[in-house]
Amino acid sequence: MSETQKEKAAAMPTIAKTTMVERVARAIYEGRNGAGCIPWARRDGAHRKPYLSDARAAIAAMRDPTPAIVEAVKPWPGHCWGQIETAGSAKRAAYLADQATATSSFTTMIDAALAEDPLPETKGIAAA
Repeated sequence: MSETQKEKAAAMPTIAKTTMVERVARAIYEGRNGAGCIPWARRDGAHRKPYLSDARAAIAAMRDPTPAIVEAVKPWPGHCWGQIETAGSAKRAAYLADQATATSSFTTMIDAALAEDPLPETKGIAAA
């Protein structure tokens, strides 16, 4: 690997090895149980299952982005979704298309997070 390739690889965001559902479930578990609790990794699937259910519910609640979330995704520097009202019809159409793309992308990412299976060994275990 060349130095340039190594630099590009180092600059890439790290992709977590755990699923988003498991990361949120672990955060809920640790938040509820506090410092010194039995580590998440030592908990069995039956104990994790209710936390995973809570995590799925929390992530699902985020599925539809708020205006602030959509506003944070600006296609170019200085862009403002609020300019839609003052833009010409072609620019207004482009803004609306960009806004729809941002919303769709966010929803697609949340759907992907919910589709991940964090603990295949818990299939068939009833939720607590």
